[in-house]
Amino acid sequence: GSVRFDIDQLAELMHSGAKPPKVVVVNFPHNPTGFNPTRAEWQRLVDLCRSHGSFLFCDEMYRGLERDPVVERLLPACVA
Repeated sequence: GSVRFDIDQLAELMHSGAKPPKVVVVNFPHNPTGFNPTRAEWQRLVDLCRSHGSFLFCDEMYRGLERDPVVERLLPACVA
């Protein structure tokens, strides 16, 4: 099976705290699973951070190491 990022689990964690996180840090695709979110997953992550007033910090240092470079992957800033 493939490893997936569970945004529902992240949303649950963000809703369960007394204060929302100030920053959500993501490190795709070098995380070490090689997973890279789809456009829809990025959109959900951006929306989740916006709804909580959290900053989204994306480490794109290893951009281009995607396991499937044929698939177009957008940066989160392109989604919002």
